[in-house]
Amino acid sequence: MSADLYQVLNVPRDATAEQIRKAYRAIVFEAHPDKVGNDQAALARYRDATRAYKVLSDPFERKRYDRGFTEIASVSDLFLHNALGKKTLQVMLPSAPAAPQAGADRFVAIRVPETLLHTGGTFSVSLTQSSGQPLDIELVIPPHADRLRYVCLTQLGYAGKNGGPPGDLRIILVRKESHGRIT
Repeated sequence: MSADLYQVLNVPRDATAEQIRKAYRAIVFEAHPDKVGNDQAALARYRDATRAYKVLSDPFERKRYDRGFTEIASVSDLFLHNALGKKTLQVMLPSAPAAPQAGADRFVAIRVPETLLHTGGTFSVSLTQSSGQPLDIELVIPPHADRLRYVCLTQLGYAGKNGGPPGDLRIILVRKESHGRIT
């Protein structure tokens, strides 16, 4: 069966499970072998609808079918289906020598007093940029930042290539206790 399964059941691609079930039942009611006898066209329609229903009524099989419906010609096509994959490809696989490429993200862990993480406030951070230049940041820490994993500062990561934008700087907030222990 090479026809689109959604067309076989005459439902839109975003049809709900209930819409798919109703469409299938309508076809079964009209084209069931007990009802149509030897009508080959109706029997073929019944078989196609049953195959389509088996795939589209199972959430896992439907996802596989939907993903396979768009043609993927290369590994890069597979990565280009989501934002993180696009960024990974831009860093790992240069496309053309002159094509602009975004820079990689940079991760830095800083120790912040536990009280500041809980109450919020500003915290001075001195870092070195990827170019070697000093970078002083007044980091505004919101109240209850102890629930955050990191703070993202856009375009302060590694430089892009061929005029591409720089990556992001992600500052990981590490709680500094008064005993000098890091948790």
